[in-house]
Amino acid sequence: MNFDLGIIDSEVGYRYFSGSDEVGRGPLAGPLVAASILYDSRHLFAEEDLHLLYELGVTDSKALTKARRQEILREIGLNYTKVEAGVIIPSLLPSFYFSVNEVSVEEVDKLNILQASLLGMKNSVTCLNKDQHKILCLIDGQRAPKMGPLYKTMPIIKGDSKSLLIGAASILAKEYRDHLMGELDKKYPVYGFAKHAGYPTAFHREMIKEYGVTGIHRRTFKGVSEFLCKKGKQRK
Repeated sequence: MNFDLGIIDSEVGYRYFSGSDEVGRGPLAGPLVAASILYDSRHLFAEEDLHLLYELGVTDSKALTKARRQEILREIGLNYTKVEAGVIIPSLLPSFYFSVNEVSVEEVDKLNILQASLLGMKNSVTCLNKDQHKILCLIDGQRAPKMGPLYKTMPIIKGDSKSLLIGAASILAKEYRDHLMGELDKKYPVYGFAKHAGYPTAFHREMIKEYGVTGIHRRTFKGVSEFLCKKGKQRK
């Protein structure tokens, strides 16, 4: 919590702060998902809400169990199974609003994974700014997306473990994407998406080799591209 408060205290010209992260850079299949949180630092309950994230143990989603991530989301009133991409999502914490953005497999293949990540985070932040506020954007990683004059960006290496705002975004992005891949598993049951979320596990690689490439596989990724023409297999 001290990290976020330190940033807020030092940036006295800003009332609104955002934290953004993405999930799904490494998978061979499925969209990349970015999430952002918008924080009103002058809201009546602002410090109380931020402290609650600290008490809940919000941090890098990868450092938490699935059960713990889901418990945190329940505590702040986010039902990731009902979340809609591209809309502002309120929570039980009045100083916070959330959003998620999906970058499609086609966009990932067209842009490359880095640019897709930056695009997803940019879109998830701008979705939250319908009222055109001036926002200081905390971005997980070494690079930040190019944004308009209303946005000052601050890339933070390992930001999901340093910032509560980025950490909360990472948790939402992770659970949203895992649920999405679970739904896609129903359409493509042989690939095991519900278990590995599209990541290049030995099982997933074997299923691609055996059954071919689907419409949700990333065609430019190694592990997929070499099977595009093999045996003439491609599933819709």
